[in-house]
Amino acid sequence: MTQEPDTGLASLRNRLQNASGSEALTILNELAGSYQDLPPKDRIAFAEQALALSEELHDPKSKAEAYNHLGVAYNNLGNSQESLDLFFKALRMMEQINDKNGVAQSLVNIGQANFYLDSFEEALKYFRRALQVRKELGSTSDVAQLLLLVGNVMAKLARYDEALDYYHKALAIKKGINDRTAISQIYNNLGNVHLAIGEMEKVLEYRLQALHIDRELGNKWEIALTTHNIAEYYLQTEQPEDAYPYILESQALATDLNNKGLIRDNLHNLSLYHESRGEYQKALQYQRDYSELTKTLFSEELTERISEMQTKYETKRLEKLIAERTHELEQKVSDLAQSKRDLEVSMSKLQSALTGTTRALADMVETRDPYTAGHQRRVASLSRAIAKAMGLPKKQVEDVHIAATIHDIGKINVPAEILSYSRQLTDIEFSLIKNHAQIGYEILRDIDFPGLIAEIVLQHHERMDGSGYPNRLEGEEILLEARIVAVADVVEAMASHRPYREAIGIDAALEEISKNKGVKYDPQVVDACVKVFKDGFEFEGN
Repeated sequence: MTQEPDTGLASLRNRLQNASGSEALTILNELAGSYQDLPPKDRIAFAEQALALSEELHDPKSKAEAYNHLGVAYNNLGNSQESLDLFFKALRMMEQINDKNGVAQSLVNIGQANFYLDSFEEALKYFRRALQVRKELGSTSDVAQLLLLVGNVMAKLARYDEALDYYHKALAIKKGINDRTAISQIYNNLGNVHLAIGEMEKVLEYRLQALHIDRELGNKWEIALTTHNIAEYYLQTEQPEDAYPYILESQALATDLNNKGLIRDNLHNLSLYHESRGEYQKALQYQRDYSELTKTLFSEELTERISEMQTKYETKRLEKLIAERTHELEQKVSDLAQSKRDLEVSMSKLQSALTGTTRALADMVETRDPYTAGHQRRVASLSRAIAKAMGLPKKQVEDVHIAATIHDIGKINVPAEILSYSRQLTDIEFSLIKNHAQIGYEILRDIDFPGLIAEIVLQHHERMDGSGYPNRLEGEEILLEARIVAVADVVEAMASHRPYREAIGIDAALEEISKNKGVKYDPQVVDACVKVFKDGFEFEGN
């Protein structure tokens, strides 16, 4: 149920109940002319009562006014052809009684009806006639309003220079009488024309000026409309991030005002915004919301529209446009999903190739050091288990595994006989072995691995207390991945057979890292390592 926003409207209704004759006729025409406050159906009812009473009272002026009010109501309902017939009746009656104000208003109404019918040349003819009458009457504000209407027609006819000329003339008059609301409206219209001719800087300039006035006046509706227009400017100039706050402000105000038409238009802009960011799922959802609200609005209008064929045409046209855009967004979402699937396949192939390459590099080292065959593979297995136990992201776990698989690749530069000695190494021989971390880094650093693989290999012999090599890094200076490989390397080495000693065993290895937890080895890594063995981890082929 529509609430009456103006207490004056309720007062008129109350007065009408006790009024008769000319007083009743005056009230009926006032109610029929309450364009902003009453729905068209109510205004039609009051206008028809005014027509009947004016016939009874032989009041041609009131009858002509009633025809005008009735025509405006029909025009609001989309029946512009019916409204034209009523406006011409009003015009003839006003001319007969020589009421120039009434003539001017009737001419304006005829122009408006033709405008809504897209008969712009006809609209221009009647607006110009009305303008001439208003100039004769000397009504400055009304002249400015007619200049504005003529400018609107010129814009529709793409006669943009003339449109700008009329708008600037109207603007000068409205500035002279300080009609701030009209000034804001003209600024918006100027922005629309400059948009049509591609002068984008002026578009933003005029719309921001309009918004400044709207904010000063505190007119929520005008602010909502102007922020919507500014958002559209930024979307059209591919500046979606600048558009976004204006879309949100316009939508908040439109929601507060319960203006479903503007809410719908802002949903469309939100769809465009998310589409520009590649967020096709969100864009599609807003497009669907836009589509549903459009259907709702037309469903509501169907109960009010008198011109059923026009409504059906507009509904079909909009439904087609909405369906096309919805299909377009659905296709983009589908294409994105397919691209994602293709990327996953490509990544899987790349991962397989990377795994094969890594394994080949590891095998190349182990063919030169038969006593440590499988060492890198077992270190990689334990390193991955530790990383998982620590709750690291999948990507980081994979980086640890790859680096651990080839952490001793630098030994390819160490003489094979040194690698296979069954005795303790001399200091010189051990210094050659220690170079393998640096050499491994130099071999890997130019390979485009997906992570810091070369750096992990370089640091896997560093220790928390700075006693490691090659760069004597300490604590957090050492990559976490390298700290994980370091612990796994020590445990596997102690648990396995070496040419110069028997296997020491898992228990002794875990005791070693626990004893040096926080000294040589990262405490969290040590705890995770102990846990994985406690949970049943075993080396394969050991």
